[in-house]
Amino acid sequence: MSDIQDVVIIGSGPAGYTAAIYLGRAGYRPLVIAGALTPGGQLVNTTTVENFPGFPDGILGPDLMDAMQRQAEQFGARLVWDDVVSVDFGDDVHTVTCDQGDVFHARTVVVTTGSTVRKLQVPGEETFAGRGVSYCATCDGFFFRNKPIVVVGGGDSACEEALFLTRFGSSVTLIHRRDEFRASKIMQERVRSNPDITLMMNTVVERVNGSDAGAESITVRNRATDEVTDVPANGIFAAIGHTPATDFLHGALALDDDGYILVDGASTRTSVPGVFAGGDAGLDAGGREIGEPESREDGQCLDGDSSYSFHGCSFLLFSFVEVLVESGLEPLVQRLSAGDPPFVQVRSGLGVVPAGRFRVRAGCRGWEGRDDGHAGRVGVDAEWSPPAMIVDMSRPT
Repeated sequence: MSDIQDVVIIGSGPAGYTAAIYLGRAGYRPLVIAGALTPGGQLVNTTTVENFPGFPDGILGPDLMDAMQRQAEQFGARLVWDDVVSVDFGDDVHTVTCDQGDVFHARTVVVTTGSTVRKLQVPGEETFAGRGVSYCATCDGFFFRNKPIVVVGGGDSACEEALFLTRFGSSVTLIHRRDEFRASKIMQERVRSNPDITLMMNTVVERVNGSDAGAESITVRNRATDEVTDVPANGIFAAIGHTPATDFLHGALALDDDGYILVDGASTRTSVPGVFAGGDAGLDAGGREIGEPESREDGQCLDGDSSYSFHGCSFLLFSFVEVLVESGLEPLVQRLSAGDPPFVQVRSGLGVVPAGRFRVRAGCRGWEGRDDGHAGRVGVDAEWSPPAMIVDMSRPT
């Protein structure tokens, strides 16, 4: 079999580009199958991202993803603008087939396909999709200038969309099915203090109503009183979560009941050796999506908020230590001792300490920290130039 890639990355969101950057810097020229319809992941549909490190004034989601793409390409990543339709994960070589007919073979595959928007599943939603019902405020908000707008959801993305849409709508109503929001505290405060946003709590959408001209109202029901009312709305924006984009796997990897890829503990290892999962598509054994902040409350990983991106990037630093070791890619990684768990030395000159939840105490040798499920030791080995990062992937007993 000719033209076998070292690594194929499926997906081009923050997790996919992070993987491409690290693997590219390590010299492996990863092939990124970025998607034909929705390259760049959910952040492409996000407005200002405020909590991604390095941007004190925030950055637009599409601009951030463009920058990640350029950075990945700078380090040798190659992009294919197509969608994967099937995979065949073998013992040594894995096969990935794309919609336009291209077939790629790789020793290692990283699945970072993310997720798709979750729909309301109510009468009228499909009828008025594109004629009032939308899942992207930044894409469609302009079309509802001076018209009544409704946003459905209670996480950060719903709050962010409601705030964004106040610049367009004659009114903005935020509807949430619980009596408390699950968004971050700062987003809740912004929504509650905005005089242009009306809150309808403990309320569910029953139906989208309209005519040939488009959506005109929604029927809602108060869960506490069972009172049913109609709310005027020409724009209905659903922001109630996401569904993992894993249908193309067709059983090639172990999934949970919701379609998330099951991985080994807090690692990114899937049920197939040499295949890894990162970002919204994966779920660890503890029930959390890969890269998920420990305090996440709204059941959504990205949710219009770059906290996923930040933690996802830090998590993938560990994951690609594993990719390099398990795939046997030499000489950048040397296994210092056999056994379980392995102790590995990374010689790629990565001069950074993992970010996110990995807390590091100052020192030269034997720094200590913890990252969900792993007790770790990170230090600088003065024998190597540039200094090497040493990571002990052992688990706590």
